[in-house]
Order: sequence, then structure tokens, then C-alpha cells
Amino acid sequence: MGFSQLRRTGKPIITALPISGGYKLDGFVPWITGYGIFSEFIVAAILPNRGSVFGIIPFRETKQSTGGMIKFSQPAKLAAMTSTNTVSSNISGYCLPVEQVIFTKTAGWMNDNDKSNILSASFLATGCAIAGLNIIAASSQQKSLPFITDSFVFLHQELANCRAAIRKAQKNSQTEFSEKMHLRSWAIELANRISHAAVVVSGGAANYSHHNAQRIYREALVFTVTGQTTAIMAATLTRLVMKEVKE
Repeated sequence: MGFSQLRRTGKPIITALPISGGYKLDGFVPWITGYGIFSEFIVAAILPNRGSVFGIIPFRETKQSTGGMIKFSQPAKLAAMTSTNTVSSNISGYCLPVEQVIFTKTAGWMNDNDKSNILSASFLATGCAIAGLNIIAASSQQKSLPFITDSFVFLHQELANCRAAIRKAQKNSQTEFSEKMHLRSWAIELANRISHAAVVVSGGAANYSHHNAQRIYREALVFTVTGQTTAIMAATLTRLVMKEVKE
């Protein structure tokens, strides 16, 4: 899918102009995963009324008889999850036939969707944290150092509290937006803290690119910015600069 650009403010970087039988797409899609794996992808573009259209287009270099073109970059050199084959795309005058349109959305749909699903991506962060805890637990058994065991117990309990609070908030339709933001930022900060702890207990070996602690540490970076909005960025930074955290 390539629709993260809908979160951007200002001038749209990819637009869709209604034409006979469909839409003409022009612009730039900055983030698409799965190049060379999938044959098609879903693109989203901004309509003149600030709504958006989602359609299926080829995930390969394409030139239409009408002159429309789709070009892709080389896979990006990412710090983590390089197997996703992430690329960007330049689209010029590509005619999206109405048969390939999935749906259209009204202006502001992306912001509303992000607000309603703000806790969904938090489980990516907590899953990453679990992986970090596994490394800490293994190190505790291997090295038999009481302070590693104590750290594991503390972090394990905090993660359990965080996950329980998120599940409770998801089941309660009356949960305030501010509380959801608090929980999302907590999950992000906790994943980074636990993955950092996994690096600490692994010692110098964690600096090897193939080491599990190194991988999890880098994946925590990915989940920090996954589905990031301005509000999530602000909440995450607020939590990171807090002098005292009380849960």
C-alpha cells in the first residue's frame, strides 16, 4: 500500500484528476513495501475537493499508450526490516480506470481514521518489547546476575500493565483521546527502553548487525514512527522528556 502521504499537510504530493472513465494520477509516492514481491499495490491520491481515491495499479515499471508512466526507485537502504523491499514511486499522467478504483474518501478521512485506530499500532511496539524481554530473560539465566533478573521482573511487569491498559481502553468506547495518546506513547517509549536494555545485557556482541538485540533495537525505531501523526510525535516527545514517570 502507498497511502502514508495522506497524512502530510500542505500541497498534495500526489493528485487524482477525474477524467472520463477514471482518474489521472500525478505525483510522488514516498513509501511502498513489497517491490518484487507483489505485482500490484494500492495507491491513494488527493482529489480536487481534498477527498482521496484509492486504486490498484501495477507494482512494476509501466508505460501506458496514453503516455502515463509509473517508475520506481531502487529498494531503500533501511536500518531495519530491509526484506520489505521498500521503494518510492514517481507517477506521471497514469490513467487509473474506474474498474481499478477500490473506494473514495471524503476530505479529512485519514485524520479521522488515525484517531479511531490510534491504539492499533501500539501492539507492534509491545510485541517488539516482548522480543526484547526474551533476550533479557535468556541473559539472566546465562549470566546469573541478580540485577539482570531484577530488571527483567520490573520491565516484565510494566509491559504487562501497559498491554492490559491498552486492551481495556480498546474495549471502552468512552476512552478519551488523550488517554489513548498516553497509552500509545507509553508503548513506544517502553519498547525502546526494553530493546535498549536488551542491548545492555548483551554487551559488546549487540553491536554485531546479526545479533538479535541489534535487530530488535532497530525494529523499535521502526515501530516508533509507524503510523506517526503530529499528535503522536508530540505525545512521544512529551513522554521522553518527562523527568518523572508515574503509571
